[in-house]
Amino acid sequence: EDGFVQAHARIARAQAAVEMGDMADGDRILGETLSEIWQRDPWTVAIALISGGFTAILCGDHPRAEELLQQAVSILHRLGNTWTMLWALPLLALTATENSAPRRAARLLGATDALMERTGASIPPIFDELSARARTRTAAQLRPDEFTDLLEQGRQLPLSPGVVGD
Repeated sequence: EDGFVQAHARIARAQAAVEMGDMADGDRILGETLSEIWQRDPWTVAIALISGGFTAILCGDHPRAEELLQQAVSILHRLGNTWTMLWALPLLALTATENSAPRRAARLLGATDALMERTGASIPPIFDELSARARTRTAAQLRPDEFTDLLEQGRQLPLSPGVVGD
């Protein structure tokens, strides 16, 4: 139990470093935490991966963010934890948009919308701005009817790592 508490305290410390503008320290703390908890607590690993993806986005490293977020989604899918998966999906949509994959981003946004409706959960406030950016940038890269159609396609997708990764 102490390891669980310590891991979450380190993740919070890493997030605080990121919020204070010290991306390198936040990334270092998350990396150390991941290496220590990888085999013990998959949910905490997923949280650390989401935090790492968030940091990578803020640093402009969208390929790394996508890799970390995809790993988090895989773990959360295996655990059946759709509530926490909701934290990763809008960030994954933003990485898709920034990596010139707006069709994928629109489907991820549609899946996010459907998941929020099914669960009653919402995106954590810390991710609101990035989620809005994903939606705005994705819509700007597609025709309005295409964006709407792809959102609907995303709403119909089963949330599995393979589908989310397409």
